Amino acid sequence: MRRTAVIRLWCSISCGLWQLGRELIEQFLADLARQLEDRERRAHFADYNRKQFARRQAVEAQLRTAETQAADASAHLATLQTELAGLTRIWHYFKKRRLSQRIESARTAVGAAEATLNEARAASEALEKEAAPEFGGLSLDARKAINIAAIAYAEVLCLRLVKTRLVALAREATSRREVQDEYGSRAECELLMAEIAKARALIQARTNIAQEVKVRSERLKQIARYRGPNDSSPTPESIGFSEGDVLAGETLGQQNAARMPNVLAEDTWDLFRILLR
Repeated sequence: MRRTAVIRLWCSISCGLWQLGRELIEQFLADLARQLEDRERRAHFADYNRKQFARRQAVEAQLRTAETQAADASAHLATLQTELAGLTRIWHYFKKRRLSQRIESARTAVGAAEATLNEARAASEALEKEAAPEFGGLSLDARKAINIAAIAYAEVLCLRLVKTRLVALAREATSRREVQDEYGSRAECELLMAEIAKARALIQARTNIAQEVKVRSERLKQIARYRGPNDSSPTPESIGFSEGDVLAGETLGQQNAARMPNVLAEDTWDLFRILLR
């Protein structure tokens, strides 16, 4: 295999490593978003149902009270009318006049009670017809939590490769349009390709991934800062790694320790395109 062909193959494999990291984070973010959206959707409708239950109880209580008051008002009017019908003697004149006035007041009370009853019935019917409000989507807090977890996941992938140059080289290969011949000899390129194959297996390993992401997320929550109250992604400068966050180690024979990048500032794994807005 010619050296140029080896370099082209190395570049292709490097780009594949970068794409794999991005796909892993995208899938992780999508799964977490579905979980949180389902949780918030259920909480949204549970809260609505609780409020509806309380409203329904209040409306039903008002309806029962209105029905009782309307029945009492009608019964009182009927009693007065019956009493008036029994006043047939001439000496009942003044009593009949007073009773007639009471009957007029009772009729007014009946009208008011029936109006209140109609309003209570209308309120009850409107409540039954009321549709549940649509779920408005993930809350700002949920989007913040998802983005923090995605950043943590990106850090975990970098940590797994921290003693290599592969993240930086994969980014470099991805950004170049033309094949460069500065990756070393054919043997060195072949060695790098073997390293990338191992790296792919390493970042795809699921062992302890949830715990690692949780630990990184807790750290990020403590230090993340946001430009505005409605921002869902932290500022890149606020989430830089702490001193001693990554242990020193040899890098493919070099003496300088590989340091984990600020994954958001450096847009590692195309993170900016992945995060939720």
